Parts: sequence; C-alpha cells; structure tokens
Amino acid sequence: MSTSSQPQHQHSNGITNHTSGLNELTRVILDNLLDGVVLIDAKGIIQQFTKPAEKIFGYQAEEVIGLNVSVLMPAHHALAHDTYMDNYHRTGKAKIIGIGRAVEGKRKDGTLFPLDLAVTQIDRDGQRFYIGTIRDTTKQHEDSKRIEFLSNHDALTGLPNREKLIYELDAYLQHTAVCVAAINLDFFNRINTVHGYAEGDTVLCRIASRLHNQVDADCLVARDLGDRFWVVIGLNENSLEAGQVQLKKLLEVIRQPVQTDSSIHYVTGSAGVVVGDSKATALELLSQAEAAVYQAKLEGRDRVSMYEPLMRSKVAEDYEIELALRKGMQKDELETWVQSKVDTNEKVASAEALMRWRHIDEQGQQILISPANFIPIAERLGLIVPMGRAMMNHVAQALSQLQKSTNTAAITIAINVSPRQFLDSNFSQDIRAAFAEHNAPLTNLILEITENLLLKNLQDVYQAMAELSADGVRFSIDDFGTGYSNLKRLQQLPINEIKIDQSFVQEASDSPKMKAILDGILGMSKTLGLETVAEGVERQCQADYLIEHGCQFLQGYLYSRPAPIVEWLEKVQREAAL
Repeated sequence: MSTSSQPQHQHSNGITNHTSGLNELTRVILDNLLDGVVLIDAKGIIQQFTKPAEKIFGYQAEEVIGLNVSVLMPAHHALAHDTYMDNYHRTGKAKIIGIGRAVEGKRKDGTLFPLDLAVTQIDRDGQRFYIGTIRDTTKQHEDSKRIEFLSNHDALTGLPNREKLIYELDAYLQHTAVCVAAINLDFFNRINTVHGYAEGDTVLCRIASRLHNQVDADCLVARDLGDRFWVVIGLNENSLEAGQVQLKKLLEVIRQPVQTDSSIHYVTGSAGVVVGDSKATALELLSQAEAAVYQAKLEGRDRVSMYEPLMRSKVAEDYEIELALRKGMQKDELETWVQSKVDTNEKVASAEALMRWRHIDEQGQQILISPANFIPIAERLGLIVPMGRAMMNHVAQALSQLQKSTNTAAITIAINVSPRQFLDSNFSQDIRAAFAEHNAPLTNLILEITENLLLKNLQDVYQAMAELSADGVRFSIDDFGTGYSNLKRLQQLPINEIKIDQSFVQEASDSPKMKAILDGILGMSKTLGLETVAEGVERQCQADYLIEHGCQFLQGYLYSRPAPIVEWLEKVQREAAL
C-alpha cells in the first residue's frame, strides 16, 4: 500500500455497513480506553479512529479516516508499508499481525514517538480488516532513560557517579596511564548548617560546573557522596607535570567565591592524587587517592598531596587500631595508671591518672600500646568519652580509699580531660555519679584541661567549670605555653593550677630562651596566685631550680614512673604508714 494508492476521504459502502453496526456502548468503551484503536481495511485505509488515538496522534478522526494508515508512520516505515501488506496477503507471513512489537509513530506535527503496536486480523462477510491497538510509551521510554541516567550519574550535579567513574576509569587504564584525584571540599558542612541544604546543593552544583568546564575534553569529572569529587586525567608520556598543573588549577577555581541568590561563599578543596596504569585497578587507585586526600587534610587542607605507600599503611594501621580498640574496650583491656606528683619536700601530694592499653593479641600475648597511638584515634571517634568515664570510676574508687586514712586524705588525683570529653553533655553528671557511687570527695579531684579547650564554646566551658568548681573540683591548665594562651581568660575562669610543659623544663638548662619562658611562667603564676606543677622532671638540677623559683609540685621520672592504679595506691598507703 503506497501513498499513491491512498484514496481521498471516502468510505466504502461495505465498510460503512460493517462499522455502523457497532453499538453505542462499544463505541463508548473504545473511546475511554487508555490505548488507541485504529481500524483499517485490507488496503490500509483507515476506517475507524478512536478518541484515545486522536489524543495520541494529534489528529481528529475526520482528518484521517479514508487516508492510508502510513500517514501515522515515520517515512522509512511508510514507504515499506504497502509492500509489507502485499507480501502478507501473498505469503501469509506476518511481522506484526498477531505478534505485536515496539515501533515508532508520527504525530500530526511531525514528531516521532515510541509506541507499542498490536495488530489483529478479522474477516467479515468476505472482507478483511485489521484492528491496531496502540499504546504511547513515551513516558515509559523517558522514565527508562532517566533511570539509566541516574544509575550512572549524580542526580544533583549531573556528573558521572562513583559506579560510572569506576567503569570509565577501568576503560582508561586499558590504553593509558592516568592521574586520579580525590577532591574534598574543606569544612563544607558549615554551609549546610548555616544556610540550609538547598543553599549547599546550589554551591555544589556551581563547583561541579566549574570543575567540568575546567578540565580537558578527554578528562573525567565525577561526584561521589557529599562534597567528594573525582577527576581522572589521561596521561601521555612525560605529561605527569601537566596533570599536576591542571589539578592545581582545579583547586584555584574552587577557591573563587561562589555567589548565590542569597549569599557569597568561600570554599577550598583538599586533593589526594595517585598515578596508575594498566597494572592497577580502578578500586585500588580510588583507595590510594583517598589515603592521599586524608594526608592533605592533615597537612592543613587547601592543597594537593601525592600518594605514597606509607599513607595507605598509616590509614590501615589506624583502622586496625580502631577495630582492636573497640574489642579491647569490650574486654576491659584499658587500664588506669597513675604517676605521682611530689611537693617541695619530695612527699607525694598528688598524682596524675593516665590511660594505658594492655592489648592481648590473637596469640594471647600482652602488648602495652602507647597512648600516643590510640588516644588520638579514640578522640576522633568519640571513644574517649566512655574511656574517660571508666577512668573516672577508677579514680573515684582510689580517692575513696585514700580518704579513709588521715595520712593520705589530702592527696589529690588529676585527670587529663580532652575537649571532646569536657564538652560532652553528660560530663558533669558522670563525674558526680562516679564520686557519689564510691563516696569519694570531689574536693580531691583535679581536671587537667588544655588551652585549646578555651577556644571552643567558651560559654559552655565556663558554665561547666563554674558548676564543678562549686562542687569543689579544681582545674589545671595542662601543657601550658604550648597552645593558645589567653591570660585574660585565666583570670575569668576558675583555674587553680598551671602545669608547665616538659619541653620548657628539660630544655631550660641548654636554651636561654626556654629558661626565660620557664621563669616567665613561674613569675606569672605567682602573681596570679596560681599553683604550678612542672612535668618531665628527670634530673636533680632541674628539681632544684624549679623549687628555688617557686614551683610547688614536681612530676617526672626523677620521683616515680607511671604504675597501675592498684599498685600505686598500695605503695602510697604503705609509705604513708611508715
């Protein structure tokens, strides 16, 4: 049936007689289906065109009845339609009739769209007709494309996502070396917190666009979760330096102010970079780049850090320590140790509680792990809070026992408290609960805090210190002189003691500058009416100098080494009884 065989709008009397027999109910049903129905004769001439078909194709029924059905087809199908019908009538081989298939349709305005077509043949009174049932699948196709897009792209920025990144990176590695960069935006969560997530999303989109526009066409920019972006740069021979230059430019475009409708934002990024070739997998390179970006943050952020094998080793080591520490806490492997502080008569007047970890490995061997290896990890993960709570109970129990003897009742014990512990909402309650449980005097407790704590949430810090001070708890500034010293705050806060960092004590004899700082701290403390504790005292000459210049308490290996709290308690009570 070619277009040349299309009659002008006319009805065969026979066809009219057949179709006019449709009752009104059947017509109503057909006009209210979701699918369109088109009835054609053996020559392909449209005889009936339901209202859903009108909606699908954009024609009114009177516009197409009497025309060849090829008017509803794209050109390449329309040209072949008459040939197909002739072949079917001659051979009986059907490609669509009784089978159904997905094809393209053409609307009145010429636009093409996907549809599902099912054709049924009917023979009536010696004449043959075909009923075409048509469903517009445009939305399904759009949804399918959208789903496919979202499975490979970030919904917010439109950039490839992590899955697409891995697929493309593996493809890169088949034919070229690559430079892979993980880029984290520095302190980005502040924007979400202050301005809301909608504003944060706007900034992410602006930065994503900048990164995409900055790189060359053969490079790949992807977005991971949160504020993590990835950049893959294909490297030719001797082009590593060019790749590094391009990465630095990316950080430069991130630094440019981001102007939104409501505000202006200043953002920086930390990048971790690794170079790899076909010997590596995509996942290996991503892991190594993440280790490098972690190092870039440690080095101060807003910089590029190249991956080195030791970086991943450090990350792996920290992770192993974390897992072992969590298990160790469940097995009560953490212990409280104590180191004495003596007065100017070299009598034990106080002590400092210290945390130690006696780890039991898989072979059953006991390993004493240095606090320097696990305290920073515990602080970062928040494990320092339950660890500190356990230590508080040990100290309260020890002070309770010391209180029972008149010879040791005046001895105080200091606990070094991290900022995360101190700012925990239950910190004060935990102290009171522990000391109440053991009937221990809060007046014999000293909390050692760092100067850096005074930089955070000062109002909360002051309130907590005031409440605990009213209960008799004393406060000491630990490692004084190594952090941010604000002398005005020393007067405002209920500070009782300054603890001089061991670096000043041990280097004063060899460095005139250190000696001057040490003398200045001792003189200032005296003027402010604060007691002083010098830590790291290892030689008698150091002790003599400190005592001569007004230091009240000394702590160091010259007098005692740290020992488990039970052993220390027995020793102190034994010596006091002599």
